[in-house]
Amino acid sequence: YKSEVKVSSDEFSVKSLVVSDKTTNIGSLEDGFEINLFTDEDMKNPATNQNVFVGAPIYVSVDWKVTTLANLAAFYVDKCAVTFGDRSLAIVDKNCYSSSFGAKLIGQKVVPSSAMWQFNSFVVGKGQKTMEMKLVCDVKVCSVDEEKCERNISETDDQCEQAPAYGYKAN
Repeated sequence: YKSEVKVSSDEFSVKSLVVSDKTTNIGSLEDGFEINLFTDEDMKNPATNQNVFVGAPIYVSVDWKVTTLANLAAFYVDKCAVTFGDRSLAIVDKNCYSSSFGAKLIGQKVVPSSAMWQFNSFVVGKGQKTMEMKLVCDVKVCSVDEEKCERNISETDDQCEQAPAYGYKAN
């Protein structure tokens, strides 16, 4: 299986596991992941077109629905971008979170089932009242016994992309 997975949320509005062996198999883990968006810290109220307002936090849960691999594999969110039309803004880059968008990790970076974080909702463009957006994330999957995930984690801010407009932080 590929160790990198791209997963997307539904549109919303603002108002590989590596194994050594003799057999190699190529596939996709994409269908095993989903992104869920919420308006509350407890992640009980799903974000809808009616309850997300500019500047309000959006709570994100990137969930791995495959529970049988929890003891063998883990994952982390490496990149996430909010896309709108043909443009996008990287809220997470190299597992660093953009402080300019109020993005921050909730819990651990390397997780077996759900990676949780948040960011502040926004609109782009003068006079925009509402905006259709989508959250698209790249997830890295790795085996837990080799600590491959941990080797790729940004632990200090200087390991993050130095983009002042985004203010990436390792969290």
